[in-house]
Amino acid sequence: MNPLPRGPYKLLRLFQKFSRVCRELFPSRSYLARTLGVTTRTISRWIAALVARSLLKVRRRGPTSCLFILLADVQSNVQSFDFHPCISTSNEVQEQKTARVLQFKPRSQPLTPSLAYPEPYRDYIRVFAEKGKPLNEADLRRGWAAWSGLDPTEWPKAVADIRDRCRETESVKFVPMPANHLLDMPWTRRPLPVEPPKKPAASAQPEISQEERDFLKWRKQTHGW
Repeated sequence: MNPLPRGPYKLLRLFQKFSRVCRELFPSRSYLARTLGVTTRTISRWIAALVARSLLKVRRRGPTSCLFILLADVQSNVQSFDFHPCISTSNEVQEQKTARVLQFKPRSQPLTPSLAYPEPYRDYIRVFAEKGKPLNEADLRRGWAAWSGLDPTEWPKAVADIRDRCRETESVKFVPMPANHLLDMPWTRRPLPVEPPKKPAASAQPEISQEERDFLKWRKQTHGW
């Protein structure tokens, strides 16, 4: 069988993603076009190519909607086709996830700082180990990425700050993770200056003399204004 073209293959993989819930699908062609970044006419051509290879069946569902039915197991039918290099099969994705899980240690026991990290960062992580904070290798790597982004002059301040926090905190669950602590930089926080209350603006009316006040008082008593 000839290799399935790249476009219909991408559409078939998208249908495979949807078919994990139900084999009868009814996405609109406009939605498929937006998802794959093409036009609706291109989607129509790709659907026709899948129908011609007996991989897909199209049934009219309404005036403007179609029902797409996968005729066979998609995974077994695409094995003979050339896979797109940017698309992984579900088995490959699961194997990658499993490999990532296996190479990380669970947060069950405090992790000793690895000798692969420089001494200043090991001193920083050693504070967490002495406190008993559970960490895994992923936590160390994220912390190292945040540590590398700091100015070297901030490193001693970070160590001193986390040492004070661990000393003041009784439970390890309230001790921040290394990456969060380094990104927040709590040792740089200072109280905000309080501005004094503003004095009310002076009256814009000019002051008048005592003679003018007496005249205004007499005018009001005599004429009423």
